[in-house]
Amino acid sequence: NARLRYLEKMKKLLSGVRSPYRKEVYAEKTAAVFQVDEKLLKKDIDLSAANNTLKRVSSAKYKARGVTYIYEREFIASLFKLPEDVALMLTENISPDYFHDKNLSDIFKKVLDVFSKGDNINVLLCEPDIGSELSEAVMNMPDSDVYRLAAADREKIISNSVMDNLSKEIQNRPSRDAAELVRKKFEMARLAQHKRNSED
Repeated sequence: NARLRYLEKMKKLLSGVRSPYRKEVYAEKTAAVFQVDEKLLKKDIDLSAANNTLKRVSSAKYKARGVTYIYEREFIASLFKLPEDVALMLTENISPDYFHDKNLSDIFKKVLDVFSKGDNINVLLCEPDIGSELSEAVMNMPDSDVYRLAAADREKIISNSVMDNLSKEIQNRPSRDAAELVRKKFEMARLAQHKRNSED
């Protein structure tokens, strides 16, 4: 209802007030106007402020490290939004070594470890490093189309890993063999592009 919507707006505004004294005074007045429990309202405001800080830290980290491997972060974030059996199936045949981003590789190792124990991976979001790394991506993940996004990101992770391995082989092979590998790499890139175009 309208009253709750206005209250939510007030909570958001108050969570941005930096002065503790002003926040206290405004919270008291808001609680009186909306006839809600003052302690509960203050707790809500503090929680909103903490979430905003977490989002800012996560966003700053994200921008500082760039978006080169955004699909790697998106893939791991999707695992937290999907049913456990589907998420587990998507991790099959993917090794932490496939990730270019070292932080995400370490997180994926932990995800596999939690799955192997039969636990729920959502507990990982409580770990500060993982929470700050993934919270924004998990929150921004759309509820619809998660599986399609995850499957597409999975394909990118696997194909990029295969291409990397081919590049290493090319560097270490005699020139005649290298020419064949270059041809193979070019063909794989062409097929991957064709698949992406047909999906779009």
